[in-house]
Amino acid sequence: MEDDFFCENESFTEQKKDMKTKPPLSSLQMSNANVAQMQSYSKPQSSYPMQQQSYYQQPQQLFQQPNYYQPQQNFYQPQIDPFQKPSAKEEPISKEQDLPDTYDDDEELLPPEDQVIADNKMQEEEMDISTKVNLSLKLNHKILQMNSASAQTHPMLLSLAVDEIKTNKKANLDLICVIDHSGSMEGEKLKLLKETFEYLLTLLTDNDRLCLIIFDHQAMRLTRLIRMTEKGKKISLNKIKSITADGGTDINLGMKHAFKVIKDRRYKNPVTGVFLLSDGLDANAQVRVKKSLDFYQLKDNFTINSFGYGNDHSPELMNDVAKLKDGAFYYVEKLDQVDECFVDCLGGLLSVIAEDVKIVVKAEDTILGKAEIVKAYGGDSLWTVNADSSTKTYMTRIEQLISGKKKDYVLMLKIPASGKELLDHEKNIVLASAFCEMRSALKQSDIPIVKKCELSVAFFNEAEDFKEIETEKEVLLNFYRVRGAEALENARRLSDAKEFNEAKKILNDFKEELSNSALKGEKEVKGLIEEFTSALENIKPEVYEIRGKHAMIQKARVHMEQQSIPMNLAQFGYANSMQTDMIRKAQARKK
Repeated sequence: MEDDFFCENESFTEQKKDMKTKPPLSSLQMSNANVAQMQSYSKPQSSYPMQQQSYYQQPQQLFQQPNYYQPQQNFYQPQIDPFQKPSAKEEPISKEQDLPDTYDDDEELLPPEDQVIADNKMQEEEMDISTKVNLSLKLNHKILQMNSASAQTHPMLLSLAVDEIKTNKKANLDLICVIDHSGSMEGEKLKLLKETFEYLLTLLTDNDRLCLIIFDHQAMRLTRLIRMTEKGKKISLNKIKSITADGGTDINLGMKHAFKVIKDRRYKNPVTGVFLLSDGLDANAQVRVKKSLDFYQLKDNFTINSFGYGNDHSPELMNDVAKLKDGAFYYVEKLDQVDECFVDCLGGLLSVIAEDVKIVVKAEDTILGKAEIVKAYGGDSLWTVNADSSTKTYMTRIEQLISGKKKDYVLMLKIPASGKELLDHEKNIVLASAFCEMRSALKQSDIPIVKKCELSVAFFNEAEDFKEIETEKEVLLNFYRVRGAEALENARRLSDAKEFNEAKKILNDFKEELSNSALKGEKEVKGLIEEFTSALENIKPEVYEIRGKHAMIQKARVHMEQQSIPMNLAQFGYANSMQTDMIRKAQARKK
């Protein structure tokens, strides 16, 4: 049969039968296996040497263009029939087994000249994204007055804005889906998941490729990385429909397969994403996944997006795994919303216009003295601080930059006290500067796109008459956003420690501040007030462990990093137009 071509050398039914004859490992066996597996990573294997790469030592390697069409090997390679049955025999992978030697059987991409593009001249103009990206710095006030008595500290907004790019050409996608099919997925969960994937297939085009991996206490690749032609979609759908629920949960085994698929593939689409879906618990899996990621030393840009299905999964685990590669964590509380979460995430991947984005910001030496960045909201999760050089810099990275969205960062800038009398030509002072570099995902080029900006503020002398200038609304709204995210995270940590009253106080205090704000009528502030009302319900002891913790972890990260989720589509502008349209279409299907 046609769908047998992509099975891993045995029919899926036979493989599942083999897997079911092996009883699930006991908790002691699984624990011992996990220890042995983690220890094995401490010894780098010759086939994957551990090489540390430093941006500052080798900046020229940051923007190496991946080979989208040509095989990675040199010289001639025979063309492989994508529907040819692989010759090597592969078994389901248990904890004690090694992965196959290679996953280099991915289906060949169409050469660029065979990919249909309408109006080549227009496409060439639209694929030049350098004019579509803008980097800027703002302070909460455009004009300040000198202060000889004390330093001034103000919120500073660093924004990377991307225009909505209307183009018939999108960056083609390699999508690897890692699916939990353990015993707890039995019934409605698995049924809805299969229906969601059937819908997901309709959104992928001929040049996109999909790989399916399933795991319980073992793991298995269902399909190679194959193009989503009609034939490829039919094969994938047949495999999805064949999935049954059984066994325990080992997330790392599934993710190891995904990493190996990415490393071994002979061809690369410009954009790569991993979807991880699980409804279960797997103690310390994020540690093992991180070790696997380090072991494979993948140089490709990709994101890991995790979907926690129902209330039984570990939200910390799923969020931590997603953070390893700048992906989103979706808490799918209502099972019938899994399709909305999937299409929201897919819409982001299909909107990627640039990758490997690096943003660096620093305070400047000024005529008043040395300005200083004293806080960067998001902390170690977002920022890397380089204090080794004479100038302290803050750097953040974005794996994939999405069309039609803004990435806003808030830092606190300290201006030194000074009684200096400024001359007129000295009153415009540069307090900070920033630059970013990125690689286009729409146009092959070895030359990175670079953007630079400065923060210049006008100063009045201390003795001059000065009228307070209205606060910059955009800066203040983002200041509320990141402080709100920080308050949610702090309240969550207190709730973990059973200090619910202290958590409640943090939430109530910030909600009151928002309610009394001059911007309380703004949509974003109204949305935050609603979020804090919900958070006060979520930290009630009888709610917190069941579902409250899941929501608190998701919302804190959503607001700190402006991540789109279907559940806040109306209140916040975190989704671009493609994500919004895809979510609404998914919702309309169910009416």
